Amino acid sequence: MICRLCRTASGRFCPAYRAVYCAKYRDTVFILHAFTKTTNGVDRTAMNTARERYREMVGRIGREGR
Repeated sequence: MICRLCRTASGRFCPAYRAVYCAKYRDTVFILHAFTKTTNGVDRTAMNTARERYREMVGRIGREGR
């Protein structure tokens, strides 16, 4: 899930901030990646980072038996 956090009084977006996170799992919310959005399109590097961290999170949960 991605959320927009910033808007100026005139309705224009100031640097838009994004957070990629995994919904609450048991008693934890995992923030996978947070960044400043600089383009109108999808930031492929940021999405790849979030994907890699998601895989790591799933692996850790599996190993720890949460």
